[in-house]
Amino acid sequence: MEVLIKDAFIFLKDMINNWPTIVICSGIIGFGYRQLNKKQDERDKNQENQLLVMRQEIKRIELSQAINHDYGMQIVSGIFDEYVAMGGNHYAHELYEKYKKRKRGKIA
Repeated sequence: MEVLIKDAFIFLKDMINNWPTIVICSGIIGFGYRQLNKKQDERDKNQENQLLVMRQEIKRIELSQAINHDYGMQIVSGIFDEYVAMGGNHYAHELYEKYKKRKRGKIA
């Protein structure tokens, strides 16, 4: 038991004597960790952006197929709304408007 207490005191003494080194090493390790974490966050953000673009492309293709195969106004409108919610572009708006006019022309 005395050996354990003696070793604990030696450890504390070494900590007190070498605290500047310990603080500097901790700072370097912390800085490195923050830099790695920042780079990982950037990679994650880039991947999310790429996935959003891919999902938009898939939804655009789905909308185009629904219009070309005349799935019906309700289905096409649903797909279009999902596409717009993802931040779709003007091209799909143009396709959708032409489709709506064509469908109104058939009904009237």
